[in-house]
Amino acid sequence: MFPAPRRHHHGGAARPQAVTAAAVISVLPRLFLAALAATALAVNIPGCEEKKPLIVGDLVIVHAVPLQWTELEKGLQYTRLEFTRQADGQNVMAAVLSVDPKKFRFSLLNAPEIQGQPSAWVSDLAKKAGAVAAVNASFYLPETYEPIGLLVARGKVIHPWHQAAGSGIFWYDHSSAAIEWAKEYRDAWEQKELAIQAGPLIVEPKGEPGIYQDRQKYRSRTAIGLDPKGHVILLCTFRQGQEELDLSGLDLYELMEIARLPARHGGLGLDTVLNLDGGTSSALYLKLPQLQLEIKSTHPVRNAVAVIKK
Repeated sequence: MFPAPRRHHHGGAARPQAVTAAAVISVLPRLFLAALAATALAVNIPGCEEKKPLIVGDLVIVHAVPLQWTELEKGLQYTRLEFTRQADGQNVMAAVLSVDPKKFRFSLLNAPEIQGQPSAWVSDLAKKAGAVAAVNASFYLPETYEPIGLLVARGKVIHPWHQAAGSGIFWYDHSSAAIEWAKEYRDAWEQKELAIQAGPLIVEPKGEPGIYQDRQKYRSRTAIGLDPKGHVILLCTFRQGQEELDLSGLDLYELMEIARLPARHGGLGLDTVLNLDGGTSSALYLKLPQLQLEIKSTHPVRNAVAVIKK
């Protein structure tokens, strides 16, 4: 529930000869064999050489490459990342939503305001707000559920900014979304429809790496990012026990690599990514006629980011 610390930091021309019918015929068998070999590779005939699996660090990519998205509604897409860890054979999966901020708005769901208590389940907050999707949001103190860092909802400051509370700010306002450095306070953040301070920035602005060491701290992760089109990406790993599978989590370095990897190689191809509260707080809720999903945290949380139809 505390934010993870930020870690700092590819002669003359030959004389033409006449081509006879016999010469053409002699070439045809070789052309046929070459075409057959190419066809065998394309359809993966048994006995022919298979494509090597794509690997990100210690993770073997299991999902489709290039990455495939399913459109749930106009401006809302879903995909699932799936990996196998080479070291122990564990499966690692993550649910990912791509949201167009011009089609959907984002709202901060604050448990005391909505539920009248310090914490609540993400699904309960989302249902009361009429959201189609939601993920857990910022860090908080485990003893009191007091939030850590800047929280703004509908232009109202719920909790003030603090320099040490997280290296990034995600904000949404009037169909626009951005992720910025939190180290220099800006008055404009307090006027936004939503602003959240968290961290670390695992992918820094312009796609620069924000984590430089794999510490093999495998945890459930929740993150929010932006792609080159300006769409907001919400990611949550499946916690152990979800979908009747024993699943491990990701190190922040692994999450950074997956986020930066281009879609043609099986990654998300994101420009900026902010780590949200993870571990036992990680949660995602999605409810649409064509797809319903809940990744439940092990305990209620202080707040959530909701996706709501305009």
